[in-house]
Amino acid sequence: MQETKNTHSTIHQAQILAQIFVQKGIHHVVISSGSRNAPLTIELTATPNIKCYSIIDERSAAFFAIGIAKELKEPVAIVCTSGSALLNYYPAVSEAFYSRIPLIIVSADRPEDMIDRAMGQTIHQKNVLSLHTVFNTSLSENEEDIEKNAMEIDLAINQAIIKSAPVHINIPLSEPLYETTSKVYNIKSTTPVFPREETEKLDEIRSIWTSSNRKMILCGCYEKDEELEKTLHVLCETTDTILLCESTSNLHSDMFIDKIDQAIIPLNEAEEKELYPDLLITMGGMVVSKKIKSFLQRAKPKYHVHINHYTFPDTFYCLSHSINISNTVFFNSLLNVIHEDKNYSEKWLSIKNNRLPFHKNYIEKAPFSDLKVWDIISKTIPEKTHIEIANSSSIRYSQLFDFQNNTSIFCNRGTSGIDGCTSTAMGVASVCKENVTFITGDLSFFYDSNALWNNYIPSSTRIILINNKGGGIFKILNGSRTSDCCSQFLEAKHTLDASHIAKMHSWIYKKSSNEEELNTIFKTFFNKSKRPKILEIFTPEDINDTILHKYFISLK
Repeated sequence: MQETKNTHSTIHQAQILAQIFVQKGIHHVVISSGSRNAPLTIELTATPNIKCYSIIDERSAAFFAIGIAKELKEPVAIVCTSGSALLNYYPAVSEAFYSRIPLIIVSADRPEDMIDRAMGQTIHQKNVLSLHTVFNTSLSENEEDIEKNAMEIDLAINQAIIKSAPVHINIPLSEPLYETTSKVYNIKSTTPVFPREETEKLDEIRSIWTSSNRKMILCGCYEKDEELEKTLHVLCETTDTILLCESTSNLHSDMFIDKIDQAIIPLNEAEEKELYPDLLITMGGMVVSKKIKSFLQRAKPKYHVHINHYTFPDTFYCLSHSINISNTVFFNSLLNVIHEDKNYSEKWLSIKNNRLPFHKNYIEKAPFSDLKVWDIISKTIPEKTHIEIANSSSIRYSQLFDFQNNTSIFCNRGTSGIDGCTSTAMGVASVCKENVTFITGDLSFFYDSNALWNNYIPSSTRIILINNKGGGIFKILNGSRTSDCCSQFLEAKHTLDASHIAKMHSWIYKKSSNEEELNTIFKTFFNKSKRPKILEIFTPEDINDTILHKYFISLK
């Protein structure tokens, strides 16, 4: 121990946690208020090089942290009090687990001898998140276990970094909780060891590549990477390879199929079979399109190679090879291939080009609806905007349109839930250097409205809320349009609007219910302002599904 002029918690677990956070480069901590976690809060908020955020709602706080971690590409910690507070983290923990986001969950706990004795805010917290975390530990309160506790914290953070996944550190804390001291425990952490890339597998995969005639690359959620984009363009240009990607892949080229559903939904059985690949290479995170998943499950490619540092899901029931390597290294290794006939890729590109005039013609004539609104939005959001999109209908509509140059599109596709989309977007906005626009449906927005209950949202943030008075996705899904329970229990129809929420949180509120109003508002909506803005667009709920259904028919 040493004496300092600073004030620290008297509880050693709090001190060593903060010290190791700094040593490991954990600079952002989202804290939800409580009493049992007071020692952690006292220590973390007094620690230089750690920025703390105060967000009362634990569910929102955890998704907010995911937004920060996604944007900064570094681990972020969340800290809560004991009891059900920890369980409110679980939706975000599962999202982080499947999206491979390094989230460090720190929960204060009651001493072990208080559990199951009818004490307030006391539950079984040990390992409660174990199915969706890669490391779990519960620290000791004994001062003689300081070194052991430090090692456990160190191991937890190492695993979060190495596996890019959530970990859970549970900390039992006895009263008194608020006492402070000038005495400091000095702890040193170890250095994490990163997994090496599996370059030795490349020779076998290159051989498969050379011997395969119909080659398909499918990219799921991925951050913008211009170097990789150029490599993939050259690969598709010089070999008989087609790349399918989505708006969340953030890849752009005239050689890519960037609107998957638009290409494959109108296909008949014979046309579909002509497009089945022999070799499928997948990369990135989750894929939005359900249609391409079904397509590839029917196709049963001879080889399926998945590239990822962390997980190797057999989504299409034909996974034959997996490799832990960077995408750029992998695809660069395939560039030295003799120019091939391009019958396969040209079939795909021909379909893409043939769909375009039918798409434009239908959109121009379409009445004001969700589909029409998305066309206007895609043409209006300024360049160099970071776009976050909510799940359900919103992310699906986004797959049908081109956005302005240099925009990036992201969505919580780990578990594809609506529960924390707004909070994640606000977390991104709190640290993003670009202006952030969040596009959402009404159920997603109202479900997560606590996302606006914080002081970290910059005035440049914009929310575009498409309100069709219920869960429009359930009208689109087969079988639900004629269901007796559709309106109340599936669609969750309502008459709410966001005006009072905007007022409560001091956001500028605009609304539109027709194309003329919308275009007028968009002329100034993205201009600088002293407060963030919400634009609520009301669309006719009774025709949206029909218009989308006829859209796909029109492409044939």
